[in-house]
Amino acid sequence: MIRSLLTMLTILFCVQVHAQTKNISGTVLDDTEAPLYGVTVTLQDTKTVTQTDANGKFTIDVPEEGNAQLVFSYTGYKAQTAA
Repeated sequence: MIRSLLTMLTILFCVQVHAQTKNISGTVLDDTEAPLYGVTVTLQDTKTVTQTDANGKFTIDVPEEGNAQLVFSYTGYKAQTAA
């Protein structure tokens, strides 16, 4: 358990950023406006991924240039893309 956690942390700290990025943050809510915990937020066509916290909040780095597309996926819900 500890070994896999250390491996995961090592991988996270080894990610290199090759372009200028900006930080995007937001909150994911369900249709009753309750926060959703554990929603996967992915920068489309990349390996950049994060998850929402217990309050439905997330932050993710996206390239400053271009039109970033975020894909939101969650068990029991249809994945949605937002620009």
